[in-house]
Amino acid sequence: MRVLTGWRAIGITHPLKEAVVGLVDTLDDAAREMGSVNCVVVGEGGTLTGYNLDWRGAAAALEETLPDDDDDTMRSVAIVGAGGVARAVMYALLERGVRDLVVCDLVRDKAQQLAVDFAAVARRRGARVRAAADAEAALAEASGVVNCTEVGMAGHPGTAFDPALLHAERCGWLMDCVHTPSETELVIAARAKGMAVVTGDRMSILMWSLAFKLQTGGLEVPGGDAVMQEHFSRLMETAAAKL
Repeated sequence: MRVLTGWRAIGITHPLKEAVVGLVDTLDDAAREMGSVNCVVVGEGGTLTGYNLDWRGAAAALEETLPDDDDDTMRSVAIVGAGGVARAVMYALLERGVRDLVVCDLVRDKAQQLAVDFAAVARRRGARVRAAADAEAALAEASGVVNCTEVGMAGHPGTAFDPALLHAERCGWLMDCVHTPSETELVIAARAKGMAVVTGDRMSILMWSLAFKLQTGGLEVPGGDAVMQEHFSRLMETAAAKL
């Protein structure tokens, strides 16, 4: 029997989220469907339970900004980038009720593979997921778009796609998963077009709050969301200054 003394939980990040799946004793439903773990909780006798909280952070950030009662909001969503963050966002969107997910990536095979990986997850929710050749094709009929690339992050300036592709009359919202800075070039462009915007810092902060509660057996973060936001901002400023 595996026994870990002095450990309550373990945080998992890239590139080990998929590898950890086969090393824990049990998985929560989301981690099992996604094939990805970012939090391991140590139980009695050292038993290990794997969770995926990335998608919950994404879902909570979306809920802060986007109305629940507007079906057109989640009609079709373009996902730009097919890495680990895309998996979490796609799962959150499917749980939210999106009916059509369109994925693109500079490496076209990655987008195709992600669409295959999520096909069954989408079908179980009455939705579909498909790959597009590029961002222009992905955004052609999208009611919302999510940047799941690192482009726009401190040290990686620019935008993941041409902001001219954003048309607020048919694509009403944008989520940028970049958290440093939260006001990326893409976010600024979307705001200028009158689109609703979900910033990456909120996804990270809300995920960490959920992780704290899970890892402490139900305790809330002392000082709540405002304290998390303050500490996160300081941490990101420090990190950005080193890039």
